[in-house]
Amino acid sequence: MKDFKRLLRTLHDIFQGVPPAKASDIRRIFAIGRVLQGEPIKAVCADLKLQLRNIDRLAKEVEKRGLAGLVPQGDLTEESVLANRRLGNAQMLLGVLAERRFEELSDEITGPGVLKVEDHRPSRTDTDYRLLNGHGSPICRLNIKFHGTLFRDAQAVCRA
Repeated sequence: MKDFKRLLRTLHDIFQGVPPAKASDIRRIFAIGRVLQGEPIKAVCADLKLQLRNIDRLAKEVEKRGLAGLVPQGDLTEESVLANRRLGNAQMLLGVLAERRFEELSDEITGPGVLKVEDHRPSRTDTDYRLLNGHGSPICRLNIKFHGTLFRDAQAVCRA
């Protein structure tokens, strides 16, 4: 179970203890960790909006088989399925790290003037942040992952 605990610590560090709403795989890992630490499974599942039956089964498997318990035996063995899961989780991790970096740079972005960056990630919409003017009125909204993709592809788009 040492391998599962290592993964859980890493995810806690990356997500700062709050699993992303749209990443059910990561929410399940957080839930299993909480259940294995003794929290009531009903409360954990309600809090993370997960099915009790699945978390109970996975927690028992992780307790018995460690990290391998997250992948049902005989399931998810096709390379295309595994590749899609890896890609989805990797994109979620990159998105969270990009949001964290954006927050570190937001004071430089707004400068010493009256502009302000407002965090909207808890609303769980496609708006991560809003840029507000001096009166608190929104100027624009930002989705870090979307705008990051545009930035990444900017050189190719500018050539076209």
